Amino acid sequence: MKLERLLTVTAALALLAVPVVAGEHPDMVGTWALDAAKSDFGQMPAPGDLVFKITEQGQEFTVDQSGGGQPDISLHFNTSGKEVTNDVPGGKMTSTHRWEGQALVGEIKVVTDDGSTITFKDHISYSPDGKVMTLKRAASGPMGDSQMTMVMNRK
Repeated sequence: MKLERLLTVTAALALLAVPVVAGEHPDMVGTWALDAAKSDFGQMPAPGDLVFKITEQGQEFTVDQSGGGQPDISLHFNTSGKEVTNDVPGGKMTSTHRWEGQALVGEIKVVTDDGSTITFKDHISYSPDGKVMTLKRAASGPMGDSQMTMVMNRK
């Protein structure tokens, strides 16, 4: 189903805006792989081989996503609270992210090609050693409301 595929692609999008601000926030630039065994996608299947390569340019960040049964995609984000727009398979995504202490919080809205809107509210935290990133996400859209937790390990 097209909407389920879009949800899978967007399932990780909040993880994509991972900043590097020396001394203020976790340094999470690098390569991240999904830990499917520790993640909970609710009723959706976990994309077992999902990988993100994250680079930074000031407060702007690029994430190259591969695997997860989805086409490779490159997305851009900003962690200053500035709204950023990306084209995603099946729609257009706008996002805002900001730091709250050591956690990155954000809201992502995807408007699908058929006009439906899916909203994600995210809370991303990091282990003290910088090796684990955890996304807690609330989603709301045409398929109802859901909760998920995604755990990514730094490679």
